[in-house]
Amino acid sequence: MKRSFPNLKICLLVGIGGGVPSEKNDIQLGDVVVSHPEGDSTGVIQYDLGKTLNNNEFVRKGFLRSPPRFIMTAISDLKSDPDKARYPLQACLESIATRHPEYGYPGYQFDPILAANAERNSSSSGDGYKEEEIPRKKAQVSKLQPRTHPKVHYGLIASGNRVIKSEQVRDKLASQYSILCFEMEAAGIMNACSCLVIRGICDYSDSQKNDIWQEYAAATAAAHAKLLLSYARIPKKS
Repeated sequence: MKRSFPNLKICLLVGIGGGVPSEKNDIQLGDVVVSHPEGDSTGVIQYDLGKTLNNNEFVRKGFLRSPPRFIMTAISDLKSDPDKARYPLQACLESIATRHPEYGYPGYQFDPILAANAERNSSSSGDGYKEEEIPRKKAQVSKLQPRTHPKVHYGLIASGNRVIKSEQVRDKLASQYSILCFEMEAAGIMNACSCLVIRGICDYSDSQKNDIWQEYAAATAAAHAKLLLSYARIPKKS
């Protein structure tokens, strides 16, 4: 591809991924995660490239290339004012859903976390959930409330060659590296060219994976990619 398009500046890897829910990040199905450098990471880590120590701690090896400066400048511009992304993103999603209803918002009742929260909140009987009966992790997530629009998150995306569908594996890796999202494609291409990863969240990387949110998540990722490109100022070739 680079031989065919020698002036190619960046590849946007746009698609779906599995989110890491927490009260701190408020990641919900349909949200968007954009890879963004954190600490010594370039925004994407390859979680299955490394070695396991005697104490079972996994240590990563190597790194993936950083996105070019001009795209990071565009990201900083959007991050500085969330409303810059919120309203154009919502308008684009409404346009997509009008033409292709299958890409519309499925409804919070199909989000397993939000649906469970609503059930707990509406339970008034004596045998309903009690806060002390919910494990700490679930108690934090149980405070999340439905939103009327997707939220854009910036941080680390983990890429590897296997599907993460275990809450325990997800939380262990996420806590070790502050991961917001898991996906399976970026690691294979990011060292071949400069890339930015944009993922719509279609599941929570746990055993409750299903296909209900895939179309909407793909739409939110594509809509944000379009918006980001409108803010990018690609440097002219000298």
